[in-house]
Amino acid sequence: MNRDFLRRVAALCIPMALQNLINTGVMAADVFMIGRVGENVLSGASLAGQIFFILNLILFGVCSGASVLIAQYWG
Repeated sequence: MNRDFLRRVAALCIPMALQNLINTGVMAADVFMIGRVGENVLSGASLAGQIFFILNLILFGVCSGASVLIAQYWG
């Protein structure tokens, strides 16, 4: 593989991986803090998290499809 290509891929992947790691850490901290309040609050936050997850999946699917169409248009 070409070194320049690998550098470009790393330049794209490293920030995304860091963002994902930070997001996971924040969510874990939220669970720890909410868990100290009570079980009912934790279960409510968990249900809200599932709704957020589903919406996030839909948005990811739309963006993935759009990126394919954009790449075909410009490529």
